[in-house]
Order: sequence, then C-alpha cells, then structure tokens
Amino acid sequence: WGLRRTVWTDYPDVVRALQGMPSLEGLASFTESKVGVTLPEPRSLQAAFVSPNYFDVLGVRPEIGRTFAPEEGRIESASVAVISRALWMREFGGAPSVIGQPIRAGGQTFAVIGVAPQGFAGTQRRIEGVDLWLPIVFADRLAMDDPSGSSGGGGFNPGSTDGWKFSHKIRYVGRLRDEVGVGRVETDLGVVAAGDVRAS
Repeated sequence: WGLRRTVWTDYPDVVRALQGMPSLEGLASFTESKVGVTLPEPRSLQAAFVSPNYFDVLGVRPEIGRTFAPEEGRIESASVAVISRALWMREFGGAPSVIGQPIRAGGQTFAVIGVAPQGFAGTQRRIEGVDLWLPIVFADRLAMDDPSGSSGGGGFNPGSTDGWKFSHKIRYVGRLRDEVGVGRVETDLGVVAAGDVRAS
C-alpha cells in the first residue's frame, strides 16, 4: 500500500471513490476511536469501525471464525464484531467457543464472529493496538472520540447507507492493482478529491 491520504467524506462516498479509482484492486474505509464495552466489567477499548471489505483488502485472514460479510455494512444486519487475538486470550482464555459470544459495546450487543491473527492490531501506527473491529455504520453511535463534540452526531436512514453524515474522519486503505505505481493512485485521488469529496 505505502500511500497515505485522508479525506473527509460521508460513508456512501466510498462507493463513488471506488468507481473513480481504477488503479486500486480494492479500497476499504475505517475510523478508530475508544468505545465503552462490558466484558463483563465496564471498560474502554481501542476500536476500529470498518467497511465490510476491510480485512479482505488488507489480505488479513482470521485465526478462527470469519470477518465481515458484504451485507454486514448495513445497519440492520451489522451487530457483529471481530476481536484481536490479545483480547481473545485475555478475556476468553483462547477458547474456540468465543465465536458467537456477545460483547456489549455502547449499550448494544454484538456477536463475535472472528478473531484477528496474532500480530495484527489495525492499520494505524499507535502504541495501543486495536482490540475490537465493528461495522463502520456504528461509528457515530458508539465512538467515544467524537470530534463534533456530541454523541451520535451522525444521522442515518435505517436499512440504508443513504443519508449518512459522519462526524468522524474516515480513512481509506487500498490495494494496488498489479503493475500499478503509487503515482497513478495519486492521480486517481486527485480526480476523486476534485469531485464531491473534500480532501484534508
């Protein structure tokens, strides 16, 4: 990947960005924040809210279970979570029975569907790695680091991603197509940024 560029955007713009970036084989979106969880004691964990194809674009396969399915990018079918291997060992003793176990996050229950492989702690460079991956449609409902200064600042139309207004900075990570250089990606990003996505 190698190229980092951040844009402020509403979630449906990810689809439009994909259509405008032929240099990429895949493009995923994510934002990171603390989130309050109960395991069973209340605490906060570093979480990443991600598009359904996040793990596929990164080429990351779960140690057990699975990652997100395309339909789990929609609010009505997205109450699922992937956890880090470190969290699996700490809280569930490394037991395979973690699949299907509930995690309470932000007052909502998510079923664990997979465990990330050892050594994978997210795409950001930080000392504290990610312990919990949740569908991006929950970012404005559950994220504790709300730059707008309000909780649940992003509105949505239930059953659809239309109308999303994220208050969080959405980041993209992409996988280059074969024989495509970073310069081509910069060109494609410029085209996207000149459209309806405002570059930062």
